[in-house]
Amino acid sequence: MCQLQGATLLRLFKLKKQFRAGMLDAMSLSEILAELPRLTSEERHQVVERVMQLDGDWIDEGDALSPEEKRLIESRLAAHDRDPDSAIPWEEVRARLKERFVK
Repeated sequence: MCQLQGATLLRLFKLKKQFRAGMLDAMSLSEILAELPRLTSEERHQVVERVMQLDGDWIDEGDALSPEEKRLIESRLAAHDRDPDSAIPWEEVRARLKERFVK
């Protein structure tokens, strides 16, 4: 799991303390959604991880892989096992995607 940055952790600790003392009300859904863009990428990743912990496999429900998709994944994994050096680092993949799709 990702680690929170020091300032963020301190802010969350203070908020938790205030909430327990009855000084804060729980955030509404609209407040939570409004706060998401202010989070760092790492913090948003933690939010996604937490939702997955709470809701389990909701992303995969009703979206099973077809036999063709399974064969494709298996063949690509086998190709990678044969030649692991052919892999491209995530940073490079991300840069290529941004270059191609982000205008």
